[in-house]
Amino acid sequence: AMPAPRFSVVIPTRERADTLRFALRTCLDQTFDDYEVVVSDNCGAPATKAVVDEAGSPKVRYVRTAEPVAMSANWEFGVSHARGEFVTVIGDDDGL
Repeated sequence: AMPAPRFSVVIPTRERADTLRFALRTCLDQTFDDYEVVVSDNCGAPATKAVVDEAGSPKVRYVRTAEPVAMSANWEFGVSHARGEFVTVIGDDDGL
């Protein structure tokens, strides 16, 4: 198994592929390497996963709820998949 990263950035999202694309780009634009990004898709359309695939980075992991859940539940779902020593959550319309 890969060693756990020092930082996890969790991005809970639902049906906002356009802003997610920008948020993801800012995450991947860091000057250090010891991190992962977890995109937590709240049962969204295929466009969300397409943005993750398009980013083409092994640092990004995609997880998806089985059905639509409350925003807080999607945050918790995403954080539960984070493996980093430090975890931060950013909005799908924010940048890092």
